[in-house]
Amino acid sequence: MEEKATKKQHYVPQFYLRGFSDGKDGLSVLDLGTGRLYKTSVRDCCEMKYLYESPSNEPGWPLGDFVSPNSNEKELQKLEDRFAPVLRKAVALCVPGLPFPGITKSDEDEIAAFAANMIARNPLMLEENRKDLSFVKYEKLEPFRKVLEQFGFGNVFEGAIREAATRCLLFSAGPGSIQGSMIADIKNLEGIVLRAGRDSHFVTTSMPPLPSVKEKDGVLRLVALYLPLGPDAAILYGEGESPGISRCISVGSDIVDKLNFAALASPNARYVIAKERKTLESLIELWGKVTGLSLSFFQSIL
Repeated sequence: MEEKATKKQHYVPQFYLRGFSDGKDGLSVLDLGTGRLYKTSVRDCCEMKYLYESPSNEPGWPLGDFVSPNSNEKELQKLEDRFAPVLRKAVALCVPGLPFPGITKSDEDEIAAFAANMIARNPLMLEENRKDLSFVKYEKLEPFRKVLEQFGFGNVFEGAIREAATRCLLFSAGPGSIQGSMIADIKNLEGIVLRAGRDSHFVTTSMPPLPSVKEKDGVLRLVALYLPLGPDAAILYGEGESPGISRCISVGSDIVDKLNFAALASPNARYVIAKERKTLESLIELWGKVTGLSLSFFQSIL
């Protein structure tokens, strides 16, 4: 039976974006490709039309235009339902002036999984890796082609290959997988929860995690990662003696500005997102003072 696929599919979860909203699902956004600063809704931010769908290419396919409509959306929703309360808890535990009770091992694992999933599901990563993985899946699913052809659905095979690759990239998080490798690296890093002061707010981007990689024994490994949790909190990971998240510190506007600046300058960010417009206006002003360049610099390279 044909199922209608969700048109707007978010590569940054709506629950996460809602944490940066003005309380009415409104977001202030800076488009680095055009220099435009505008207001939008959570629903209309960081989404692409049918991003996680695979065309069936077969008018008679029982499920309609896509191989398995909304299957990936439903599975992503299950992941997001797991991640959302953990991120809220991490923010709530870090209260200036009070002892930090620490984050449980299971919650640390979930935060690492969230960061890895955000990278894997982003269109920049997804499209590149989906093409590579499709070649691998092609041979493994070749017997499936013959079955489809017997039922008159041979044209669906290419879409099925794409669907298999997409699911693997979105949901495989075990040893040897792309996400699994990132999760393992993050869990080996020391994390600090940062709490912004009253006069400053963290921004996020269309690629929320900001990773730093380094080659070790011929393999690229994560050696640092910055992850905004909301306007008031973020996690900064780096190499240290004590893996895990065991500290929380309050940071001034100078540190928040530096981290926001790094987010703005990230090569993987197209949109910078904030709770308030003035945060983005201040960031644009800081960019001009530090670099001497206007936002047209981004427009020329994006």
